Amino acid sequence: GSMGQVAARRDATTVAIREALRAYLRTVTHNKPREVRGSFSFYAPPRIFARDGSWVSSVRLYARVDEILSYGAY
Repeated sequence: GSMGQVAARRDATTVAIREALRAYLRTVTHNKPREVRGSFSFYAPPRIFARDGSWVSSVRLYARVDEILSYGAY
């Protein structure tokens, strides 16, 4: 139903946000962090469209990283 469509679009946007933040963090830190703390906001509303029967979202973000916690030495 329509609630499933809303959830699917929300999930597509969540995936896009995670991918955008990961892409940015790869330019900031070389090692995979255990945790990142900060905030983000949308630069523009997410673009959501259907592709091959699935919802896909494209986002542009402002991000502020306050803290990057590493796994530490082993």
